[in-house]
Amino acid sequence: MNNIRISPDIVEGIEIRLTDGQQYTLRGKDTLGEIDKEQKAIFLFDNGQLYQGQSDGQVDEEGDFPLFRPTSKVGIALPFGRLVGWAYLKEKRDPLVSTRELLGKLAEQVSQDFGIDLLSVRFKRNEEGELTDILLSYDERSATESENGNPQPEGERK
Repeated sequence: MNNIRISPDIVEGIEIRLTDGQQYTLRGKDTLGEIDKEQKAIFLFDNGQLYQGQSDGQVDEEGDFPLFRPTSKVGIALPFGRLVGWAYLKEKRDPLVSTRELLGKLAEQVSQDFGIDLLSVRFKRNEEGELTDILLSYDERSATESENGNPQPEGERK
């Protein structure tokens, strides 16, 4: 187990990406009182643990706030002092769609970094469905072509 410690005082700009591909920008813990108790949310703590459920955002005299399952009236108390940030939970995404989007961004970056025009990207999977290979079909750009294949003016050539 990793010993992760995230400062609960520094949440500005923290973005997390979950295994389903969803990306979240966390809200500061000082906004917990504004949470909609009817919506599911995720809560990141200073040790890297992530909880999800619903909360009314009320911190009790012991410094804890409640977390409930959507179908339950009984919940658990979580330490507000260790909360780093929270965000409303987004709909789950199809992992295949998330993988394609992520690999599409990667292919775009490869195209820019290596000066190539990608013609196609194909993926190979093993019997368990795990991604094993990425096949790229591409054309090399000439030094006078831009990223869209059009000639660049003399002053803009790289």
